[in-house]
Amino acid sequence: MILKCNHLTDPALLEALVQAAEKGARVDLLVRSTLSLLHPAFRAQSLVGRFLEHARVAAFRRGGAWEVYLTSADLMPRNFQNRFELLFPVLDREARGKVLKALKR
Repeated sequence: MILKCNHLTDPALLEALVQAAEKGARVDLLVRSTLSLLHPAFRAQSLVGRFLEHARVAAFRRGGAWEVYLTSADLMPRNFQNRFELLFPVLDREARGKVLKALKR
């Protein structure tokens, strides 16, 4: 799986990522600012640079095929508990390919 966001601080989500990684899932994290847990099994990369990152993407490989989702939310408790946020799948094959290509740079 690949997660791209500005902040990844939600304890329940981080615990689920640890469990997935410990069961053999590859967890790639592209985080611009705050990552409150760095597990040895995570592959984490900082995006801090000249330009702010506004893309928030979750991509999951299932049976060889990628499922890609775009979201308005960073992965923080306040966004999961106190707001209405949007998460939607990228269904168009060409668009999904472009998003994956951008993630894998």
